[in-house]
Amino acid sequence: LKYRLLSHFYTFTYFTDPSIDNHYKRFVRDILHYRDDIWCMAGKVVNALRKDAGSFSTLHIRRGDLQFKEVKISAEDWYNNSKEVW
Repeated sequence: LKYRLLSHFYTFTYFTDPSIDNHYKRFVRDILHYRDDIWCMAGKVVNALRKDAGSFSTLHIRRGDLQFKEVKISAEDWYNNSKEVW
């Protein structure tokens, strides 16, 4: 692939007039959101976790979308590197 598919939309949009460029980027930022039913379902999952576990922590791990293979580490390494924090 010539272009990465997991990239910000503004990687592929550009208007020569900065005011128009900013307008459309702000439009996407302010208008395009997840649907309410998705937020509601996520809220139900979070509430269930809180009910069952009392509290919980999450870690957003990005794997496989970086271009350098040296920065991709195994799940075991992630665990070992972060177990003291949790």
